[in-house]
Amino acid sequence: METGLPLGPLESARIPVARSGRGVKWHVLAAQKWARCSFAAEIEHGDQVALLDLEDVCQRCGRLLVDELPAAAAAYYRVVLYVVRARRWVAGLAAAAPTMTWLALSHWRANSPFSRDAAWRDAVDQLSGLDAAQLRTTASRVWQELAEQAERALATGVEVAGAAGIAAYAAHARTRLDQDREIAEQSRRISAIAADGVVLPYNVWMLASTAWEQAVAAGADEEATRAAMLTAVEHRYRNRPVRDVSLLPDPATTTGTGYRSPADWAAAEFAHLRATTVTHWADRLDSSLRDTELAARDDQERLLLITPWPPLQERDAEIAYLIQYPHLLRFSADPSRLHRLPGPRPWPMDPRTEKRTAVPAAVLRVPGAAARHAVTAAAQTGHHVHIADDVAPELDTPACAEAARELARTVAFYLDGDADDDPSQTPSPEVAQRRRDLRRTALPGIPHRSMDGDKPITPRELARSWSLGAFAWIPDEPPPPPGVIPLDSTTMPQELGTLDGLARLADHPLRHDRPVLATVETGRFPHTRIIDLTAPLTAVTADGIHLAPHEDDIVTVPPHRIVAVRMPHR
Repeated sequence: METGLPLGPLESARIPVARSGRGVKWHVLAAQKWARCSFAAEIEHGDQVALLDLEDVCQRCGRLLVDELPAAAAAYYRVVLYVVRARRWVAGLAAAAPTMTWLALSHWRANSPFSRDAAWRDAVDQLSGLDAAQLRTTASRVWQELAEQAERALATGVEVAGAAGIAAYAAHARTRLDQDREIAEQSRRISAIAADGVVLPYNVWMLASTAWEQAVAAGADEEATRAAMLTAVEHRYRNRPVRDVSLLPDPATTTGTGYRSPADWAAAEFAHLRATTVTHWADRLDSSLRDTELAARDDQERLLLITPWPPLQERDAEIAYLIQYPHLLRFSADPSRLHRLPGPRPWPMDPRTEKRTAVPAAVLRVPGAAARHAVTAAAQTGHHVHIADDVAPELDTPACAEAARELARTVAFYLDGDADDDPSQTPSPEVAQRRRDLRRTALPGIPHRSMDGDKPITPRELARSWSLGAFAWIPDEPPPPPGVIPLDSTTMPQELGTLDGLARLADHPLRHDRPVLATVETGRFPHTRIIDLTAPLTAVTADGIHLAPHEDDIVTVPPHRIVAVRMPHR
């Protein structure tokens, strides 16, 4: 695929590769044999082939290419991969835009390469070499052009998806009448005439109103919506005989002449009743829709917390239009706290670790009608939603951002910035006590002897033990007493009690980028609590540990809020 980028350092890059047996695919001969794919594990010698000539590389070996390139070429290769993926995504979006739906648009936005600008900027900043400045300028220009093309395609998709509010208004208008006594009695009457229902009468109103809502959401006019309602009802009752004549209208609306039998007259009377009832329901629904739209014009904006987010399943189609409204905050929710919100039962625990697995969530700023519709739809879509009590502050203000964070804290695992108000950078009494408890009883001991004998354990063996979940990393772990290397100790060598020590443990290849189990202090001082969070560990820096409960949610936990980090048992 044409990238729009110069070849740069990739033009002269060469990769050690070989073909296995009679196969046609190239396999990368990584310097570390354990990193190779199974087909190349035993190959001793290969060829140095130009990167640009490798047209058919083993899929498993493709991820090894960047590791075998020189530093300058590897950095540029990462940038080129970003551009290639973005160009493919933009081309696919442009092709899909003319037939876009809100749910499809949600899928495209969720997979947008431009939503991860931080990773792109990091890749561009890593470029090195004599022509690095020129390559950065060119890459940034190409990236910006692709982003502008994506915005135009997304705007087309939004226009094609249609008026987002009409679906919400129709659902809310229908909900307002669901508990109406007159409508309920009319629905039961039609069902009883045909003896439709074994235990409870069939809900004819639900059948007709669903057809009305779907027709309105699709943009049908008043005549078409009424036809859709009547069609839905007639499809069920047209050929059903009358079982209870006493429930037909009295006096009768049709004369008894001109029918071959009393049953034919009763059928005609029943058909007339269905038609007049459906017309009455349509009038009520249309009136309710007008009232809803009128109220929405003066409706005030509200903050809406919703999880899971974004909408990606077929059942989410009813609320997918919410993606058009401003997203104030994306975060990871604690499933054990979702009982505070309306919706289905909380998420189950992760059966592999018996610890909490985060659920993606968001805080949106939406019109009041859309917020109320989300609450109504939650029972069908499986979402948990909550509307803030107060009117949303003005957009793009500190007050609005803080209100969103306060709403998110009701269910969030950890929010970046929660530690900013801590009175000091030392562990709180709760964290210190929890660390002492873990050292004393709750975690397996840390080995200080090699498995081969009485020799002290090597750093590689210690990292391997941690990768297998044998012990936990605890900040500021004290060293063992001088001259004492116990076989089953609850202490860690002092150099591993630092963040640098955790970084060395996490780099062991046996970890395979598996998620870690982090015990951390969450919340805003003084309302904090200790939680366990299973999430990928993306980096360890002087600022703390960087966890990614979800791809779009990377949080940084400072050292004084960390209780322990360990690998879950397999």
